[in-house]
Amino acid sequence: PSLFVLLGLAAVLRNKPAASGICLGLATALKLYPLVIAPLIWRYMSQDVRTGFKWALGFLAPLVLIFGTGIALDGLDGVKA
Repeated sequence: PSLFVLLGLAAVLRNKPAASGICLGLATALKLYPLVIAPLIWRYMSQDVRTGFKWALGFLAPLVLIFGTGIALDGLDGVKA
């Protein structure tokens, strides 16, 4: 997860909101500590509405894919384990 957090922060510095969101979304799917910095990065990226939307979509996409697949296949018991 630390690698994804670092890649996400590097993408923020390079002004790549979708890549940053995807990296932080993957990191959050693996461990929950990236949720601490996610609001700060979203706040920074949302100075422009379009950039903030791209970041939020990139952040939520991996979470929905990873946890949505588990919920679809096993129900909530598959995600809790």
